[in-house]
This record gives sequence, C-alpha cells and structure tokens, in this order.
Amino acid sequence: MAAVFDAAVIGAGPAGSAAALRLVHSGLRVALLEQSQFEAQRIGESLPPAIQPLLMDLSLWDEFQAALNIPSFGTRSIWGSAGREAHSHIVTPFGCGWHVDRLRFDRMLAHAAARAGADLRLNTRVSGCRREKHGWVLQTTGAASDLQARLVLDASGRSAWFSRRQNSECVLFDTLVGIAARLDRRHGGESCFTQVETIPHGWWYSAPISPDRFIAVLMTDADQVKPHGLNTRDGWMRALRSAPATMERLEIGSSTAAIETPRLHSAISQRLLRTVATAGEWLGLGDAALAVDPVSGSGIVRALHTARDAAETVMKVLSGDQDAIAQYEKQRNLECTAYLLERASYYAAEQRWVQYPFWERRSRVLNTVLLPDRE
Repeated sequence: MAAVFDAAVIGAGPAGSAAALRLVHSGLRVALLEQSQFEAQRIGESLPPAIQPLLMDLSLWDEFQAALNIPSFGTRSIWGSAGREAHSHIVTPFGCGWHVDRLRFDRMLAHAAARAGADLRLNTRVSGCRREKHGWVLQTTGAASDLQARLVLDASGRSAWFSRRQNSECVLFDTLVGIAARLDRRHGGESCFTQVETIPHGWWYSAPISPDRFIAVLMTDADQVKPHGLNTRDGWMRALRSAPATMERLEIGSSTAAIETPRLHSAISQRLLRTVATAGEWLGLGDAALAVDPVSGSGIVRALHTARDAAETVMKVLSGDQDAIAQYEKQRNLECTAYLLERASYYAAEQRWVQYPFWERRSRVLNTVLLPDRE
C-alpha cells in the first residue's frame, strides 16, 4: 500500500527543502523526494546578505554560521567599461554575504527538514503521476514505495518535471548556460568578493569556495558553445584570456593543470505558467516556477521566498481557500515582470559588445516583459 502524505515535494534543493521544513512545522505529513544522494557538485555559491533573515526564520542561522562559510564583502564588476566598480555589502543591515559550498548548503536544508519530520527519500526519482479523487499518486523509482499526496510541490529545478506534465506553458526568455570549472588558487580566502566581467561571448563570474579553491563560470548562450569550443578546456581558456581582470584574480599562469574540466550547466530564464488546461492541486516553486539569470544574484533568496509563499498557499488550500493557488500564481507573475525589467537594465549597461550575438539579443526590446494576470 502506498504511503499517504498531505504534501509531496519533488526536489530537495533550497526551495523544496525549505518548503518541506515549513510544512512539517505546520503539522503536515510531508514527503521530500530527491533524485540524487547529494553526491555531485552544484554551482551557485554566492549568497547575498538578505539570506540571513531567511535562515533565521527557518531556525538555521546558527547551523549555517557553524559551517565556516567564507564572508563576501561585495561585488566587483567590469561591466560597461574597462574600469572596476565595487559594490559593498557593508551598507546593508546584515554586513556581508557569503561564499558557500552549495552541495553542503543544500544538504543542510534537506537534513533539517528530515530532522523536523519530513520523510526524506534520497535516490528517488518520480517516474509517473496520476490524479485521483483525493489528490495524487506518484510512482517512484528506487527502493522507496509509491506514495499518495493531497498536494504536490514541484521543486525539480529548471527541468520542472512535474509542472510540464500538467499542461503548463513554458515561457522561455533565453538559452543561457554556465560553463563552470573549479581551480586551485593560493590564499583564495583573502579575496572575499564576487567578481563579474563581460566579454564578447557573454560574461564571467568568479568567487572563492574555500580558502584555496575558486570557481569560475562563463555565462553564454547555448548556441555559442560548440562554434567556439567553450565547453572544452582550450576553448574555455581562450575565453578566459579575453577577461584580463578575471585572469589576474585567478592567478592563471602558463600551466592549466590545476583547472578541472569545464562542465556545462543550464541557466535559462523561464516562467512555467498554469493554463486553462491545467488542473489539480499543485504548485511550482523555485526554478520550477521562475528560473532567473544569475546576473540578478537572487536565485537562492528567491527560492526561499517562494518556499515560504508555497507553504502558506498549501495551508490555505487545505483550509478550503479555493482562490489560494490563483493568488500564488499571480504573485509569481508580478515577480517575473519585476525580474525581467531588472535583467534588462543590467544588460543595457553594457554597450561595448552589442555587435556580438549574445549582447545583440539582450539589446532588443523585450516583448514578453508583462505576463498576463492569470486567475
């Protein structure tokens, strides 16, 4: 017999784990399903100062601080000109942001949900789903049995596995990818800031992830990767050499032996919309609802905010509020519109490379900035 839950959360990234934690604190029976065992590295290592009140609200701030993450005192940008512009976190109420090991951060949130009472099922993939009178039945792979849940929360990331199977509409805003590599760098912990630098093919992000390790990520469009060999070590290094400030920061010399093989990651911006054909009590959250460009620096903060909103919406649905899901979706549309306007302003600030495809595309007037208010 399938186990029965009030809510099933698909994906134990920051959005899914935070939502599960909030729901079990509200007294619900929650299954948290994660297809991995938290064994593979994850990117997205810089957290802004606004993370502090969100983790305090989840009673995880002390545990986060005990992990000895590296403080981030701000961002340096080479964007719009060859000059370096600094944006300090010191002016914020929380003093600094943080450079973190994303895998350890995600694991912390998932295990906190499990300690609180969520049924955390690792190495569990949802292979099928069907609606029944009293909710959903999810078929899973792995050792765990199938399960029943009144509501499903899709936190499966940009793949939005569950949402796409519910006749939702995907509004795609770009085809951005990140090509990331980690590398050794002596005294990396002394360079406590995030840096971004534009080049003709896109822009570079770099940040420390440990006292002697850095990550560097080239952000570009998917169709630019193969023509320029950007997913190979040689092509990645050629693009890096066109970013002198990043080269200087990473102390790249003649040898590249200490640089791991670059890996390609999806970083597309998209909004998954419910349509008139969409039915059932389910929610998308985190990247499965609205995936944003890393240039906004708001991915994890946004994920934790939507986790809070999703948990509140679940409680409203269970109490009989028939308009709760529509209001949740309306709020995501407003967030999407604000994000698109913010993204447009960032890219408009760089005019040196507008003849190149990556920048030319972003110089066009966005005709999808305003999403309809769908009830």
